[in-house]
Amino acid sequence: MSKELKIIKAKIKTRLIELDMTQAELAKQVPVTSSVISELLKYGKGSESVKEKVADVLGIENPWRNH
Repeated sequence: MSKELKIIKAKIKTRLIELDMTQAELAKQVPVTSSVISELLKYGKGSESVKEKVADVLGIENPWRNH
């Protein structure tokens, strides 16, 4: 896992904790399957629209932009 991806994953996980939200709950709100969220966090794989929606749901700037 690249250093960049580790930083992004940490930001997402921290925000999930702040919101008291699970990855499964995030997936429902995006809406995508839990495996899509898992792939996104593990490998950075996912469409730009999913990444944008994740950022919107979490109320953060898209951490994947410009990476």
